[in-house]
Amino acid sequence: MFTLGNHKLMHLSTYGLALFFILLPFEYPLAAIGTQSVLMLVGVATMGLAVLDLIVAQRVRIQLNYRVVIPVVWLVYAGVSTAWCQYQAAFSEFYMMYLRNCLMFILISMISFTRKEVEIIKKSATLGVGLLLLYMTFIPGATRYSSYQHRLQLVAGNANLDENYLAAILLIGFGSMVCWIINNKKAKIYQKMVAISYCAGCVYYIFATGSRSGLIAGIIMLIVLLAGNIKKNTLIVLIVGLLFVIVYPYFITLLPAELAERYSLAALTGKTAESSPRIMIWTGLLSRLKGIRVLVGFGAGSASPITREVYRFNAAAHSFYIAHILELGVVGFVLFISLIVRMSIKLLRTQELGCFAILLGVMVIGFFLDLLTTKFFWSAMMLATVCISASDRETVDNADV
Repeated sequence: MFTLGNHKLMHLSTYGLALFFILLPFEYPLAAIGTQSVLMLVGVATMGLAVLDLIVAQRVRIQLNYRVVIPVVWLVYAGVSTAWCQYQAAFSEFYMMYLRNCLMFILISMISFTRKEVEIIKKSATLGVGLLLLYMTFIPGATRYSSYQHRLQLVAGNANLDENYLAAILLIGFGSMVCWIINNKKAKIYQKMVAISYCAGCVYYIFATGSRSGLIAGIIMLIVLLAGNIKKNTLIVLIVGLLFVIVYPYFITLLPAELAERYSLAALTGKTAESSPRIMIWTGLLSRLKGIRVLVGFGAGSASPITREVYRFNAAAHSFYIAHILELGVVGFVLFISLIVRMSIKLLRTQELGCFAILLGVMVIGFFLDLLTTKFFWSAMMLATVCISASDRETVDNADV
């Protein structure tokens, strides 16, 4: 904590994190502007500010906890896996991405944030998604629809952001805003209207992306948030449930035929031509796990080349869980999952339902997407760790009183 006279200043890394979350939804459009990723540069700058915070703290408020130790051990293990990795080019590419993202998480986890700082970071994440909603709605050429299945895409130069990734980013704002609505029932009418419009925009665009994983994750997040205080939210639960039963079938009929087909029962269960390849990939990848490979995996970065061997086309594993076991085996997978489980339990104990719902939603999406290289996954992880940090700080401060 920096001080100036009798006034306390926030950690410098708070400002970096706030900017990082605001720019997160615009990572790909911004990257298309120049040769360097703006979000990556902001991330590096935030890491530098975090190091400065830790130096100034002089170890008084440095946290050496499971959120630091487990990721460090995981990174070392992933690095050592180069010894048995058969795909060294892929290892060099992917391990460096793992290293950068995880190192930022570790540095942030070492800082003891205040509750005020956490609120600023949360609001920045919500603001970032809000700006994205405005950008997609009012800026000409910000989005386009794919020629196949008419799925909404965020334009990034000559390319576009993956539709499922776009849905995942929207869920970060959706979870934060739903949590705000539930916890601020005495808010002014205009505030409620803005918040409801915000959530409606997220839902609309998630549907428009054709992301079934995003829709499933959003529903689970909503259930978790409403169940947090089921007695007070009974009426809301009934209304939401009734609206879903009535509106969903009607809403689907308004979508283009190809897009609506993605939300059919056959598509959701992998029985259509466009969804069955994912099951083929999973089956092929799991068939490669034999003997010692089940325990230690094929090495960091191996999922991508092995998927090409199995599917015979350039494709992703489309599952964080399968890809993780394939690369680092049960050892690396259990190590990483133990971190997420412990963080989740802590979030539940401290009533940080909003952050818990966001992290849970991202992990649900992980059943259908790769996560370790994505900024939205590590953003959810950092959002969770700053909430836990503030809670731990309050516990220590109260004990000192």
